Amino acid sequence: MKVALARVVRNAVRKEQQARNLYMRARKLAQDPATRTLLDSLAGEEASHAALLRGKGLKAFLASKPPAIQDLRITEFLVPRKLSAQATFQDVLVYAMKREAASYWAYQALAETAEDGPARRLFRRLAQEERLHRNRLERVYDDVIFAED
Repeated sequence: MKVALARVVRNAVRKEQQARNLYMRARKLAQDPATRTLLDSLAGEEASHAALLRGKGLKAFLASKPPAIQDLRITEFLVPRKLSAQATFQDVLVYAMKREAASYWAYQALAETAEDGPARRLFRRLAQEERLHRNRLERVYDDVIFAED
């Protein structure tokens, strides 16, 4: 079982690194300063998740309690977008919200299949973190994009 868990964690680290790299590549292509700032922030979050999965700051992370959030449920009603050199701030927000939602569900599934203990707590806490990030992006979407309409 420890070998399987180690493989799952390695795969999760790889996915977090891939997400970070994707956001950094998109940042280089982005024209809009606000979009570049958002992509920097997203890349940093993915890097911090990879570090947590490697055990850096894990004890404090597991001991911390995420803030309660009001689920705006904006993400589920949006059509997925792709990142490109022409991506707008809205495109990046939608892409990131969809990615955070998918990561939430992936960590939830890992938590459900993990044995009770540290691994399950880690995956549940990471799921909560992804949900928190999605919520932050939804609030930006609500404040910026809905305000424009």
